[in-house]
Amino acid sequence: MPKLKPNHVWATPEEEAEIQAGIAADPDNPELGPEYWTTAKTAKEVHPDGTDKPPRSPQELWPERYAKEKEAV
Repeated sequence: MPKLKPNHVWATPEEEAEIQAGIAADPDNPELGPEYWTTAKTAKEVHPDGTDKPPRSPQELWPERYAKEKEAV
């Protein structure tokens, strides 16, 4: 975590309670409870072949486009 600026102002306990209540009340983004984390899987378990990794180059991202460009040359 980056260092805080010297003039950083922390939330008071009352403000923090209000913030946490707002987070808990948000129906579109519920907090993940212990039951979620007991069944959660790592990326390696979900994608054992590594398909979760982003492509390393534009050629890997659009192979058909680069194949057509190669044929045209």
